[in-house]
Amino acid sequence: MISRWMALILIALGIAFAIAMGTTLGLIPDSDAPHPLAVAIWGLVPVLLGAALWIYHGMAAREQR
Repeated sequence: MISRWMALILIALGIAFAIAMGTTLGLIPDSDAPHPLAVAIWGLVPVLLGAALWIYHGMAAREQR
């Protein structure tokens, strides 16, 4: 069974990625660099996967009872 730890790791990874990309690209003075939010939004992918795993874990635990 998929554990809640995996969900938490994915959520934390996504948040960390979004913060790192937003900060890094925000410091680049080049006007050709992509907007920081346009890149940081990709951090939502692991966050949403983690949220889905967390929900799945809760549904599976209820089903086993």
